[in-house]
Amino acid sequence: MSQLDINTLTAQSGSVIHLSSHVSGSSISTGSFGRVETGNLTVGGSQGSDGQVLTSTGGGVGWEDAAGGVDGITSTASATAITIDSSENVKFHKRVGIGTTPDLTWDNLSSSLRIGDFGALWNYFQIAARQELHLSENVYSETMGAYFYIANGKASDYQQEGGVHTFKVAGSGTADNAISWTTAMTIENSGDTKFYGDVLPSADNSHDLGAAVGGRWANLYTADIHLNNEGTEGNEIDGTTGNWNIQEGEDDLYLLNRKSGKKYRFKLEEIE
Repeated sequence: MSQLDINTLTAQSGSVIHLSSHVSGSSISTGSFGRVETGNLTVGGSQGSDGQVLTSTGGGVGWEDAAGGVDGITSTASATAITIDSSENVKFHKRVGIGTTPDLTWDNLSSSLRIGDFGALWNYFQIAARQELHLSENVYSETMGAYFYIANGKASDYQQEGGVHTFKVAGSGTADNAISWTTAMTIENSGDTKFYGDVLPSADNSHDLGAAVGGRWANLYTADIHLNNEGTEGNEIDGTTGNWNIQEGEDDLYLLNRKSGKKYRFKLEEIE
C-alpha cells in the first residue's frame, strides 16, 4: 500500500491495527496529525520500562532511560532542585558548586556557592539572631554557624552583618578542625574603620599619612611619639640622623634620645 487516505481511524478495544508503510497527517507525507489519542503506546514491540522515555536513537525512535536533565546536565535529585519562574528568575533550592561538588556538611541554616576547591560565597541566616554574608577562603560552616577548615592551611573571611564589614584571618590549621579567628579590621556602620593590628606602609619611608594640600588630618591623637629618620639622608640643618621619643608627664614633656640614652625635659612657659 503506497498511500491510505483516512479521515477517522477507530479501533475497538483490544483490536490491533498494523501499518507497514509510513503514516502521516498529510497526503504528501509532510503534515502532522492534529491529535493522537492512545491508552498505551507501543514502539518497536515494546512499551518501555518504568522511567524510560521515547527519544531519537539516531536511526529512528525508541525507549531509553531518562537522562535526568538536558544535555550536559545530570540529576539524581528526589525533590525540586532548580525553579525558573515566568519572569525567568532562577532559584537553586540547595547549595551550588562551580568547579567542585558542594559540601554536604554545611549547616542547614547556610546557603553556599562553592567556587573551586577553597572559595565560597555563603550566608548564615538565623532569624532575629544572626544574619551574615561571607566571602571566604578555606572555610565552611557546619554546626550553628561554627567555622571549620576545608583543607590543611590558612584561612580568611570577609563578613557583612548588621551593616558592619569584618575582615578576619586565621593561621594554618587541619582540615575539618575548628577555626580560631583573628579580626584584622572592621568598617563600622558609622563609617569608622578599626584596625586590630599594626598598619604598615608597603616599604620603609615610602608613603605619607595625609597630604600637605587637601589631605590633612584634623587632629592627631597618640600616646608617645617616636621620631626616627635613621637610614635617610638626614635632617636639613646638619645632615645627621636621630632616634627620639617624646613622652608625657603630669607637669612636663620629656625627650629621650634613643641613640645616646640621654634624657631631657622641655622647658615650658605658662601663659594666660
